[in-house]
Amino acid sequence: MFVAELRRRGVLIAAEAEVADPTWGVRGRVDAWVQGADGPLLVEYKTTTRDRLEAWWAAGRVPVRYYAQVLLYLAVTRRPRGLLVVEDDTGRRLDAVVVPNPAWTAWLRERVARARAAVEGVLPPREIGPACLTCDRWFHCFASGAERAQTVGATPTWRPDPPLPGEPAGWRAGFRREDSMPKATIRYAGGMAFDAEAESGHTVRMDAAPEVGGQNTGFRPTELTAISLAGCTAIDVVSILQKMRVAIRRFDVAVETARRETHPRVFTHIVLTYTLDADQCTPEQFRRAVSLSADRYCSVSAMLACTATIDRRLILNGTELEPVPTAQA
Repeated sequence: MFVAELRRRGVLIAAEAEVADPTWGVRGRVDAWVQGADGPLLVEYKTTTRDRLEAWWAAGRVPVRYYAQVLLYLAVTRRPRGLLVVEDDTGRRLDAVVVPNPAWTAWLRERVARARAAVEGVLPPREIGPACLTCDRWFHCFASGAERAQTVGATPTWRPDPPLPGEPAGWRAGFRREDSMPKATIRYAGGMAFDAEAESGHTVRMDAAPEVGGQNTGFRPTELTAISLAGCTAIDVVSILQKMRVAIRRFDVAVETARRETHPRVFTHIVLTYTLDADQCTPEQFRRAVSLSADRYCSVSAMLACTATIDRRLILNGTELEPVPTAQA
């Protein structure tokens, strides 16, 4: 939705753009480039929960890994300014302007050099801490989720090595809060039909079934609800797999629903079937991507889970995996 908003505003230059620098030995993806007053502006977009956003706003800071990631991309792309956008599950945002900082850039260079020197990409014990439990790339360092949990549990509280530089001047002053609520409008199109237009500028037709006075010229609203769930989680999973460097050959999400017999006829049971064909994708990676969508990122899933039990089946390269734990209503 954030990238669609940038596109609608006419400021988007590129989305999910790859950046690389042989000197730094770094490769990554910038969420968006937008047209700024002094040229292309790098934008990094993160999502979080409402409680976390409130806490970060009150503290005047976000997790250091977010700030460091933007600084690293600024160093690699040699841009004078970047923007960090953090959005919660209600649409509220926290924006922070990031400018290069010599002390932090030197710290990042040392950190990157140490990571590149790590034997077979495995971090030394002092580099393992609680952040590993929420890292999307944990599978580079641990053979399984169980090994990760055991290792993190046995590791003392992690402290960065080398120590973090002092807080950048003006970092707190760069914070700006924005309460954003997406908007949509429907317009009567005759009979039982309506045309809907979203803030992104796209339109869709809705209509009722002939037996209740419609002419079947568009989607049923409940069909769109099911489609929204499948689309929301599919976007999450693809985004996470891309960050894992998984090459997707085919990816489908099928959704089946059951509704209550009496009004209001809410969904009571939903089955999502994720079918992925991809080279060099492990079951752990696939399950991790789906689990992150289910537990953290998919807003539609979180809303529907209030009334429906959601089951998730996973099929990887023709083999059905152990299902992701069911979300109970």
